[in-house]
Formats: sequence, C-alpha cells, structure tokens
Amino acid sequence: MKTIPALICFILSLFLLVSCSRAPKGDIILPAAGEIRQVVIRNGDTSASSSDEDAIGKLLDQMGQAKDTGRESVQDHPVGDTAVKIEFVLQNNVSSVVYLYFNGGKLFLEQPYQRIYSIDKSFAKTIHEIGQP
Repeated sequence: MKTIPALICFILSLFLLVSCSRAPKGDIILPAAGEIRQVVIRNGDTSASSSDEDAIGKLLDQMGQAKDTGRESVQDHPVGDTAVKIEFVLQNNVSSVVYLYFNGGKLFLEQPYQRIYSIDKSFAKTIHEIGQP
C-alpha cells in the first residue's frame, strides 16, 4: 500500500522537473517604446544610433511580428561574426539587446539566454535605414 503514494509522488516530481526545464514560448519580449531613449545598431566596427521615436516605433512593430522558432539561446552572442547587435538604451541607462543574423537564407532575432525568433527579411532594410543620414 505504501508504494502507491510513493509512486504518485515520484510521478508528480518528475512532471514538475520536466515542465520547469523548458523555456517559455511565445512572443518576443521587448521594452516599451516610451522606455527607450535611443537605439544603437552595431555591425562589426560600424555603428549607428537613433533617438527618433518613429524609427524606434517601426523597429518595435516589426520585431513584434517575429515568430518563435522553438529554439533557445544559450549564449551571450550568436556564433560567428556576422550578427548585428540591436541595443535599446532605456531611460534608466539600462540596455536591452537583441541580435540579428542570417542563417540558411532566413533572418533571425536572438535574445541572449532567451529565445530565437524568425523575422521577415524586410526587417534588414529597416535596420539599414537607421544607419542612413
């Protein structure tokens, strides 16, 4: 008789361990537009920045359309040298970082230690426009 409660405890414990080990899926988590003071785009040795509310709003709108790939980010920076760093500098001088890169002909956004998202290739044009005077 004592084996049934022990078995139930074991199964519940196993269920909790498995459910806690998975990262949450869903929408990309971005700062609110009103919290952002500036966006800085870094591509290798070059960088551009903008404080324009319309440009920041456009970035956030497009990034909000990104689709969860189901893959987790397990590092500070994507592998390789080709990732573009998108840094949102917030009002309290804290930063929120997302990386943009191509892989296998597709465009991805990666939030360090969070998730990896696919995004429409037209987003690359939006990033390029921020660097233009």
